[in-house]
Amino acid sequence: DRVPISIVQIVVNTASMGKWHSDRINQRLSELKFETDAIDFDQYSQIMLLLDLNPKLVMEIEFETLGENLIDRCKAVGRSKIFDSIGTLFALLTVVFTTIEVSNRHLHSEYKNLVNRTLPIAFANVSLMIYFVFEIIMKAWSFGPDKYFRASTAHILEGAVAVTCLVLQIVHMGIHGSPIVSLK
Repeated sequence: DRVPISIVQIVVNTASMGKWHSDRINQRLSELKFETDAIDFDQYSQIMLLLDLNPKLVMEIEFETLGENLIDRCKAVGRSKIFDSIGTLFALLTVVFTTIEVSNRHLHSEYKNLVNRTLPIAFANVSLMIYFVFEIIMKAWSFGPDKYFRASTAHILEGAVAVTCLVLQIVHMGIHGSPIVSLK
């Protein structure tokens, strides 16, 4: 089934969305109007993928409609707001797990209790830190390192915090040992 592009444009213009997203969607619809008067569900879905883009980071990036290219699909994932939100959630979980892990090390001096209480948290913490660094690398690759880090000083700070936390965790495990291998 096909829907006239003019009706889709009316719906987009009356929907509550940011001006940037509305302009980009209307631009795509206008381009399609030269080819056809109506669009199908697949075309509509591809156009609505523009809603996942973060407008602060996409100022100069020309976003092409997703094709069969896996690299373009991976870059689209890195540019999406959902990926950004998941990374923020994991960063907050890392802070909580680090606090729990450090407090458990001080509360339990007996090795067996330390391993039983800290091992799952330590693995989760290191995994989340690795994901946090991976997220920064993925975003920088998706937008281009130059554009990503110049778009906001918060991105530079976020990258520095991610790498610093991972390095500090590795140094901490090197000095104090991990829950599996105790250096004492």
